[in-house]
Amino acid sequence: MKIIAPLILTVSLLLTGPALAQEQGGAVSGIDIKAMDTSVRPQDDFYNYVNGTWIKETEMPADKSRYSMFSVLSDRTQEQLQAIIQDASKKDAAKGTNEQKLGDMYNSFLDVERIEELGYQPVKATLNGIAGISDKTELATRFALLERDGVAGPFGFYVYPDAKSPGIYGLWMYQSGLTMPDRDYYLKTEEKYQDYRKEFVQYATDLLGLVDYPNPGEAAQRILALETEIATRHLTRVESRDAEKNYNKRSAQEVKALMNEFPWDAYAQAVGLGSADELIVRNYAYFEKFGELYRETDLQTWKDYLAFQALDHYADSLSSAFENRHFQFHSTTLNGVPENEPRWKRAVSATSGVLGEVLGQEYVKHHFSPKAKKRMETLVANLMKAYGESIQELEWMSDETKEKALAKLAAFKPKIGYPDKWRDYSGLTIEAGDLIGNFNRSARFEHEYNLQKIGQPVDPVDWGMTPQTVNAYYSPTRNEIVFPAAILQPPFFNMDADDAVNYGAIGGVIGHEIG
Repeated sequence: MKIIAPLILTVSLLLTGPALAQEQGGAVSGIDIKAMDTSVRPQDDFYNYVNGTWIKETEMPADKSRYSMFSVLSDRTQEQLQAIIQDASKKDAAKGTNEQKLGDMYNSFLDVERIEELGYQPVKATLNGIAGISDKTELATRFALLERDGVAGPFGFYVYPDAKSPGIYGLWMYQSGLTMPDRDYYLKTEEKYQDYRKEFVQYATDLLGLVDYPNPGEAAQRILALETEIATRHLTRVESRDAEKNYNKRSAQEVKALMNEFPWDAYAQAVGLGSADELIVRNYAYFEKFGELYRETDLQTWKDYLAFQALDHYADSLSSAFENRHFQFHSTTLNGVPENEPRWKRAVSATSGVLGEVLGQEYVKHHFSPKAKKRMETLVANLMKAYGESIQELEWMSDETKEKALAKLAAFKPKIGYPDKWRDYSGLTIEAGDLIGNFNRSARFEHEYNLQKIGQPVDPVDWGMTPQTVNAYYSPTRNEIVFPAAILQPPFFNMDADDAVNYGAIGGVIGHEIG
C-alpha cells in the first residue's frame, strides 16, 4: 500500500567489500586488510584492490542469487531478530501482548507438522468462494475480498502522500495482475521467454492439480492467455517511471467511467473505498482498456485466474508440496536460486513482515543505543552542511536555482534509527498454529490501517521502513531521508571506529540519499 525509494548503492567499498577490522590492541582500523587484493594496483582497478580477496574467498550461498555486504548484514540482523523472538516465545506471555504475538507468529511458521497435517485446508474457504462466483458483479466483489487478504488481482491500491499535495495522503491505483516479473516475460519471442511461459503453464497446472482443480492443464493455458492479455495492456517499465504520465487525479465517478463495464460500485464498497472521493490513477492507459478486457474474458477464465492467484499467494506457507513447487518456479526458474533459505530465516522474515514495529521496538532496545543515534545525527548534519557549501560554490548553477536547492536542503528531515512514535498493534490477533489465518488477519489489519489515512494530513512520524530493515530511503513527497537502525552497524556504521571511517562508509549511504 505504499511506495518508497529503496537504497541502491554503487559505491564499491560498500557493495561487496570489507567489514571493519579489529587491530592488535583493540583499536578499530576501519579497513579489513585481509579482504584487499594488494597485487592489484589501485589506480588500475580500485574496486578489486579493495575487495578482490573477499570476492575470491567468499562463497555464494546456495539460497542467494547475489551476495554483498548488504547480504552479510542482513544475515546478521536475521540472527539478532531470531534471538529476540525466541526469547519472547519462551515467556508465558498473556494473550494479546507483544511477546505472545511475536512467539506465536514465529512458531506458527515453524510448526511444520501442523502445516503438513493441514495441507491446503487453510485456503479451502477462499477457493470455494471463488468457485461459487456466478456473475461478473460477484466477480468484482471477489476481487475486492481477495485484495483485503493481500491476494493480488489485475489492479491494486496503495495509500501514499499525494505527489502534488504532499501534505495529504492520497489513494493511488496501479496496474497489476502478472505472476511473472513484467510484460516482457509474456510478450517477448526470445527462446528464454518462451521457456519461461512453458514453465509458467506447468507451474499453474501443478498448483491447481494439488487441490484437485478440474482440468488443471486446460485452466493453466487459459490463465496464461489472460495474463498475456493483461500484459499487452501494461505500460512498460520505462513508461511506468514517467512521473507526470503516472499522476492522473480523478473523482470516484470519473474512475467508474474510466473502468467502463467493470462493476466499480460493487468493488469499491467491498474493498472499503466508499468514502474515497478522489483517486490518483497510475498507468492510465491500462485502466482505459481494462473494462473491455473484463467484459470479453469469460467468467470461468477469471475464476481459474483467481484460484491460481490465491494458490500462488499462499503456496509458500502451505504444506511442502505447495511450498517446494512455489520455490522451484519463483526462485529457481525465474531467479536462478538453487536452495531455499533455512526455515527459521523465513519464519523471522514472516514475523517481521506481520509485526514490523512490534519487533522493531524490541530490536532497537537490544541493538541501537541513544549514543549511536546522536552520533549519526551529527554525521548527517555535517554532511548536509558540506552539501550546502558545495551547492553555493557551483559555477554552472544560477543564483535562483541555488536559492531553491538550499531551501530544499534546509527543509530536509532526517529520521535516524526508529520512529518517534510506535504503531499500536492491539487490534491484530495472532493465533498459535494458524499461519494462514495470521497472514490474512495481518493483511486486513494493514488494509484498514491504510484506508483510514485517505485524505488525512500526512503523519510526520510515520515511517516507510521498519527499524530492522537493512536499507535506507529518501522520500521526495516528504523531503525526508530515513536510516533504519539495522543499517547502522559495521561495516556501514561503527561506534568504535574513527569518524573518518564512518564518513566513508555510512557517509556514502547518506550522500546517496541526500544527493
